[in-house]
Amino acid sequence: MKESPDWFWWIAGCLGMLVALLCLALASGVAYVYFTGETVSLPQPALTIPTPPTAVEIAPLPPDLAPTVTLSTDVATVIGVTPIPTVNNLPVLSGSAAVEVGRASGNILVDGQLNEWGAAPAIPLEHRVFARSSWDGTNDLTAAYRLLWDDTYLYVAVEIQDDTHFQNESGRTSYQGDSLEMQFDTERAADYGRSLSPDDFQLVLSPGNFSTLSPEAYRFRGTTGGQMDDFVGHQIAVGAAQTADGYTLEARIPWRDLSLTPQAGLQIGACLNANDNDLGDSAGQEIMLSNVSTRTFRDPTTWGTIVLK
Repeated sequence: MKESPDWFWWIAGCLGMLVALLCLALASGVAYVYFTGETVSLPQPALTIPTPPTAVEIAPLPPDLAPTVTLSTDVATVIGVTPIPTVNNLPVLSGSAAVEVGRASGNILVDGQLNEWGAAPAIPLEHRVFARSSWDGTNDLTAAYRLLWDDTYLYVAVEIQDDTHFQNESGRTSYQGDSLEMQFDTERAADYGRSLSPDDFQLVLSPGNFSTLSPEAYRFRGTTGGQMDDFVGHQIAVGAAQTADGYTLEARIPWRDLSLTPQAGLQIGACLNANDNDLGDSAGQEIMLSNVSTRTFRDPTTWGTIVLK
């Protein structure tokens, strides 16, 4: 048998290599091959983009599980607060009935003698609202006020029982001896609040010491900053007389010194107080009695009420 020439086998080998390469290219995903001078495009695998997830809707809680908030329209009832009684639609503190002040029937001589006071009712000071830390617990002070008024003055009479009288102070420090104090809120309807202001006054009435110190009055006035400051220049008259078991005191307070115009039915925030000093020759406010159990110095809402009749 005649053998094929060498060139034949060479061409056959080249063709076999080309076929093998083509099969390898198709199997490996090659995109393009050149064959017979033309470019052939092979199919590409499809690219799939996932669809965005659909928003999840949250169902509301069933009515039996949903929280509820109910606000009561009657707060006082809910928290158990007893409504504060009122006089002329203004509050009167619990524990202190409004003090009614009758009209004076004639002139009152301010000399410490209580002859002109007739049947004016007594207002006892039954509440100890202050005690110094050094107080030994001795209760040797009792006091009662009486009040009258006319178109010019508020009149004050006080009967004090005190086994020992000490008063060595005068002026703005006279409250550190045996003395009386009155506090007034003169614009209660327009300025009823828990801090001092210029419509608030404090008067200290001193009987003196019945020897070298004469009876006198000192006036303080509230400030916009909530303090009590000196307010000098008043026309308050004070008289006192020593008794076997204490002293009596009278005062005549011009309404103008309280920036007030009196009329029947006028309501004034007020509290009536007495100071006792049993410290001997040392100045110091040892205890205070008041007609108002809730009396607090810087809080006019605790001062009680007087009403002119």
